[in-house]
Amino acid sequence: MTIREAIEEIDILRKGNQIPENMKMRWLSMLDTRAYNEIFSQHVPIPERFCGYDIATSWDQELLIPFPYDEVYGLYLCMKIDEAEKESLHYNISAEKFNRAYQAFMDRYNKTHMPVYGGARFHF
Repeated sequence: MTIREAIEEIDILRKGNQIPENMKMRWLSMLDTRAYNEIFSQHVPIPERFCGYDIATSWDQELLIPFPYDEVYGLYLCMKIDEAEKESLHYNISAEKFNRAYQAFMDRYNKTHMPVYGGARFHF
């Protein structure tokens, strides 16, 4: 999923939201920075350094979390929009959905990728 696709998707799902596109891009940057720091950088092979997205970043830039787990982007943007619009009931529901989806991605990634530090090893 690209930055453009994520923002277009949320604008369809949350028609009429007043959040500027540059703020949505900032939120996507925050989420991918979190994913890089918490997940990707902790496993082999370590991807090249991720520094987030800014005004110069192409809207066609691929986001870090792949299909089928890329639903986290829409859920995260819903959560952030609910927070910004002070919709606490919707925020709580969105946050729960996002956290479940993000955890599912983390669990799968952790199962399928070797950690940077292999932990204890026994040699006989």
